[in-house]
Amino acid sequence: MNKMSHSEEFAAGEMNAIRASVWQLLSSLYAKELSRERICELAGAELWQAFAAQVELQASASQIQAALAHAAKYDASQGGDDARLELAADFCSAFLQNAEHCAAPYASLYLGDAGKTERNETASYDTESQDKAARSLYGEKHQLMSDYLRSAGLGLDADFREPSDHLAVILGLMAHLCTSATEESQRAFLESAILSWLPEFNARLGKLKLESPLYGALGDFTLAWARLDTELLGG
Repeated sequence: MNKMSHSEEFAAGEMNAIRASVWQLLSSLYAKELSRERICELAGAELWQAFAAQVELQASASQIQAALAHAAKYDASQGGDDARLELAADFCSAFLQNAEHCAAPYASLYLGDAGKTERNETASYDTESQDKAARSLYGEKHQLMSDYLRSAGLGLDADFREPSDHLAVILGLMAHLCTSATEESQRAFLESAILSWLPEFNARLGKLKLESPLYGALGDFTLAWARLDTELLGG
């Protein structure tokens, strides 16, 4: 293999930093509800327009920007907090309800035994199944991500009280790998830890009846970005 020139190394490093920033942004959007300041910051960001220039991201990026701009403009014009509270309610409905009724953002619920229960197309979801899903949140996938974090010298914020297989944690770890791991390692993690369950998660998210299109579009964007990043890594 030919050694890269300094200019090629710089370009690769710059691209990896950009990729890392996208993954980190997505991680933050799944981690907690948006504050008024964060809504205004993201609504005015030019990055959504930049994303919209990429055909795979165009539709979802435009929807995200429009939803954020609407929320920021509405609250500013009304001098209130109604749009922010609506988005907070959507966040709760999308990610914080019982796993039967939301798109629970935990890898454990889509992979392994719990995932098999979750993928059942029938409407039944008995107490035993719920207990099994609850136990799995701190089971194998949680432990696997905890091990990943430790090996990378990372940890969770004290105020983030979620299992390590939460989507926000996994996306944050992907951001870290963009600038610290080989392309082969990044692609392997992306395929095994993210794309192995993200399509099913996004399908569930898309079926929810939410007030704003923000989180549905966020799910579409996340999946499209994950697939695009796999291509960037030569997958």
